[in-house]
Amino acid sequence: MQKTLSAKQKGDIGELHARIDLVEKGYTILLPDTNYADFDFVAYRDGNFKRVQCKYRSVNKDGRIRVKSEKMERIEVDWYSIYVPDIDCLFYIDIKSVPTKDVAFYPLRAYEYCYLVNHTGSLWSV
Repeated sequence: MQKTLSAKQKGDIGELHARIDLVEKGYTILLPDTNYADFDFVAYRDGNFKRVQCKYRSVNKDGRIRVKSEKMERIEVDWYSIYVPDIDCLFYIDIKSVPTKDVAFYPLRAYEYCYLVNHTGSLWSV
């Protein structure tokens, strides 16, 4: 019998996937010295700092992945990193490109390309 993961365990898994991926892409990862920061870590490369908030989300019944950000002040986070275990894929969303605080998208051929289609039909690449 498989044990259900706690919310903390899911968050840790999502964050670890993002940190590994970004290190492989040449980023340096900076960790806050508190558990109360609005971001999980900062990714640094080429003189640019990006505050990253990590999410762990499953595909819902209608095939979408949803992230609600109404509690998050956009000014405190630059990117969302979304790990989707159902398809073992990691997505990044630049918060400034999101028109609303409630994002739902369909993964498009996620196994092959990891692209996102948002609710307006625009394509985000990862």
